[in-house]
Amino acid sequence: MKKQILTLLICIAFNLIPAFGQQTEAERVSQERERAVVDRRIQEQERSLMEQTNKVFRDESLRRGVYRRKSREKPLSEKELKEELRKIELLRAPNPEDSVKYQDFLRQPKTGLFRLFPDLGCDSKLLVQVDDDCADAIPYGWSYSFRKKDYSYDFLFDIRLKDNNLISDSFHSQSILVDLGDVPLKEISITDDAMKFLIEFKPETRLNEARNQFLQITQGITSANRLYAKNVKAKENTTYAARFIAYQRQSLPSSKIAGLSKDITQYEKLKYDERIDLTIAFRVVRKEKDGDITILWRELKRQKSPKIIFGKDNQLSDVKQ
Repeated sequence: MKKQILTLLICIAFNLIPAFGQQTEAERVSQERERAVVDRRIQEQERSLMEQTNKVFRDESLRRGVYRRKSREKPLSEKELKEELRKIELLRAPNPEDSVKYQDFLRQPKTGLFRLFPDLGCDSKLLVQVDDDCADAIPYGWSYSFRKKDYSYDFLFDIRLKDNNLISDSFHSQSILVDLGDVPLKEISITDDAMKFLIEFKPETRLNEARNQFLQITQGITSANRLYAKNVKAKENTTYAARFIAYQRQSLPSSKIAGLSKDITQYEKLKYDERIDLTIAFRVVRKEKDGDITILWRELKRQKSPKIIFGKDNQLSDVKQ
């Protein structure tokens, strides 16, 4: 009896083996098909990423000062763009003496050192003048973003240098500057009396109120015997504090953006920017005869920035308009 049962089980097992094999083969074929679909998707994503990377490279090259010149009929090639970018980086580099002098300070996190050049009005969107006073101009070396730790678009900067003034009036932002005098940068703290106005300042979030606030700061607000404004004189061996509130981008209905191509273009580029609320202290450690300055800085506080609320009667536009 036991032998009969054992024989029956063996027969059943042998009969099932082909079925199991067929099922495994079917699963293998199905998996290969799924893998092929995934591979195609990955390849498509890689192609898309490569296209995006190439576009970002071209945009970045333009953004950082590599432009089509008047003397050229064709745009620069990718190789030429890289070479021009390398040259510009060398021209923008701080004086080696400053890099050595402040190396201990720069080892600290959230610090930086950069040169800022006067805006001589030589740059346009895709063209650079190279004659007269513009012959030695550094393309887009006059605007800087502390939020991104890099030179910035002409409308997404935190600070710019023009006519010996440091100015902060970029697109869709609320910013404040204050002259603290000749005090050591490392001693500045958010608990200082001079920082009280900056730290306690509450940015408006409704468009009309934000515009009124922008105008008030442009005219200057005096608090505790200090003037808080959107521009200060650039003075050597002087320390400043600043708060840059870069309003966040938000999705808007088409009714808010109809017919405003310039604002739409600028507003859409906000998604490539770091939109935060940043408070810093900085010091002009060097000022050259030709007007360029070297700035040493440190971050004091960062937080999430608000969004502007556009009312029913408000079209998409800047807070300073």
